[in-house]
Amino acid sequence: MKNNKILIADKDHLTENWLSSLLSKEGYDVKTARTGKEFLEKIASEQPSLAIIDPDFPDMKFELVHDVISINPETADIPIIVLSNKDDPKVISALFDKGISDYIVKRPNIENEILGKCVRFFRFNKNKSSLADSGQIISFFSPKGGIGVSTLCLNMAHYLARRVEPKKVLVVDLVLPLGSLALMTGSKQKGSLAQLTTESGSYSTRILDKYISSSLDWKFSILEGSLTPDDALALIPPKVEPLFEALSANYDYLFVEMGKTLSRISIPILEKSDLIVLITGSDPVTVELTQSSLSYLYDIGIAKNNIFVILNRATGREGYSRNEIEEILDIPIEITVPYADTNFNLSTNQNKPYDSVHHSDSITMSLKDLTNKLLDRLEEVEE
Repeated sequence: MKNNKILIADKDHLTENWLSSLLSKEGYDVKTARTGKEFLEKIASEQPSLAIIDPDFPDMKFELVHDVISINPETADIPIIVLSNKDDPKVISALFDKGISDYIVKRPNIENEILGKCVRFFRFNKNKSSLADSGQIISFFSPKGGIGVSTLCLNMAHYLARRVEPKKVLVVDLVLPLGSLALMTGSKQKGSLAQLTTESGSYSTRILDKYISSSLDWKFSILEGSLTPDDALALIPPKVEPLFEALSANYDYLFVEMGKTLSRISIPILEKSDLIVLITGSDPVTVELTQSSLSYLYDIGIAKNNIFVILNRATGREGYSRNEIEEILDIPIEITVPYADTNFNLSTNQNKPYDSVHHSDSITMSLKDLTNKLLDRLEEVEE
């Protein structure tokens, strides 16, 4: 996404003020125009990522306005949503033929429809961003809690950071309203992702460094999602994607813990991930939820090759076998993490990586093997 800017054009000042207030509260940078001439000037000078207009301009026909936009290469690709009182199918069809991106009829209670369309268009625009020099995003997700997502995310990030030194690794806790990664690593957080989204202007390295922390025992940096539930309320959702673009530009690998939540905040990051680490268990409920999650990921366009499945036997040997789970899910399991009894809790309680407490047991070997496979898959995806 080139910016967080939306240009509104509506001759009715009440509609303009209402729409401007609605979008500003969601964190968008809103610019306004009242006439066709002013709209053309603003769209050329402001270069918004999206325009929302009533095409009934008081000074010129929309056809002329759209022709001027279309012949200018700097504005031709800016999506336009029409917001109008007219519900005549012929009028609407003619506007789509002209090249508008979407149409909303003005009526009561359309706030959620407008906000939903804005999120969708900004999500599409992000794919136009140049990501050639960006780091890789590895998102950790499980459809069920208590399956070891946080522990595996932290330890795999730690092992990978050791493998790729001096490359930079950042772990981001996207579990809201309150994550646990800072507590598990013993890091003293400078600030949170939620607070970062309230920063004005671009996310420079200087700004990022004010919020990102490190821990002596872990080989990565860490950014907590929120420090308190109240802190999470400060988060501005439309600014999460630009923030991740800035983080990707500053770090070689981003490990993102999403817990079990799919939301308008986490889904765009899942879509942008180079690899999704999907953690399942062996019990029937978890396997069924994992199957549903896979179907959803496929539906939103995630390729099977971008999903990395781990079977974590966090509760012992009961449940399905690995072969049975692979048959149900129709996707290979990369590795099975054996039952660790209380060993994971012992290392977590000391805020230390697993292998620094349990130097050479089967779990340590599994985690290192798992991280090597993860790196191999990241190389395949990058190619």
